[in-house]
Amino acid sequence: MRPVLASGTVFILALAGNAATVAQDDSPHASAVASAAPSASPAQAGTPSRLRKADVPRTGPGMAVNDVIEGGPGYIAVGGGTPTGLDHEAFIWVSDDGMGWQSVPLFGAAAVGTIQAVAALPDGGYVAVGTDFVPQTERAELVHLLTWFSEDGIVWTRAAADPSFPGSAAWGATSTPDGVAVSGCQAGFHCDVGRVWTTADGQTWRLQDGIAMAPYHIASTTMGDLLVGGEDDAYDLVNGRAAVASSTDDWTVSIVADPDSQVGGLTDYRDGFAITTTLVERGGPIIGSTVATSVDGTEWDVREPKRLADGAVAGGIDAAGDLLVVVGSRYDPEEDATEPIALWTRDLSTFAAIDYPRRLDRSTFGVGGVRLSEDGKMAFVLGTEQNRPAIWYSRIE
Repeated sequence: MRPVLASGTVFILALAGNAATVAQDDSPHASAVASAAPSASPAQAGTPSRLRKADVPRTGPGMAVNDVIEGGPGYIAVGGGTPTGLDHEAFIWVSDDGMGWQSVPLFGAAAVGTIQAVAALPDGGYVAVGTDFVPQTERAELVHLLTWFSEDGIVWTRAAADPSFPGSAAWGATSTPDGVAVSGCQAGFHCDVGRVWTTADGQTWRLQDGIAMAPYHIASTTMGDLLVGGEDDAYDLVNGRAAVASSTDDWTVSIVADPDSQVGGLTDYRDGFAITTTLVERGGPIIGSTVATSVDGTEWDVREPKRLADGAVAGGIDAAGDLLVVVGSRYDPEEDATEPIALWTRDLSTFAAIDYPRRLDRSTFGVGGVRLSEDGKMAFVLGTEQNRPAIWYSRIE
């Protein structure tokens, strides 16, 4: 779902699933339905098992986990929110195994703001990005982009601000062969002009401005080609269209789904990219969601898993090797509750669902995304439970 700057929060989705195999439907966009899940080669051995809740530090309400990467002592998680309902507080957690997490101390300015994303520099060190909000009486700089830096993932400091940071917001970050790239926008109450920042050291930044969309997501290929995903009209919170722009095409904006739609997640996948999009009937209910892949970010091959095509809202997506995991939610009118969804695939033809803990309280459960470790051995689902940050993990062995 799209971020809304006025409140300083990101809408989050619930997800889970069952153990049944889910194949694509017979949409003209879909490929042939696989009769059975393919057998895994030794290099592909292992599938996501039941998700388990990680042991995380307790925080105040109004906080969420927004990103996880492999790094530091093992893994690094970032997030933040407004536990007092006003001031934004950041947090960073570390873990050696992804199952038990502990917070690292943040002092002074480093503890202020909401951290949205974290990425590793190719020569060592980590960059985290986020946003803080100033009182609405100071509308010229209602929001401002913030960056954090660490050499080891444990000791973090706030980096110096670039002149382009005031009045801007950051939403996503990705590692590149040359450093880190960040997606965001020139911001008022909603994203306006799209922006991409790049850095080689986490200290000095280069700005690409004037992208005619709201780029909430960003991904990079191994060659360093960048793709941002979001919506073509950030002011129209109902009738915007899912849009992408590629660095290889001079940031020309392309519409992926039309009419009313949004990009729910974006990741690098194989030699290109994969996204999730959700279509909404104008003035009506959610139509459903799709998974689409592209080599160059301009032409897309659309897949429609049944669990997403039938009134579901797709959220996060991530990939490691040939493993692709998608999360989302669907409202069940019979139960009058949201049905959580988490799907994985290795061939884009057969999608299988992942179980959540049986005692999961769906009424207090919200998820913002999914992350896979680089080696494809761990899957992390990020979000909140009882309005507090939570991480669920699955070993892939």
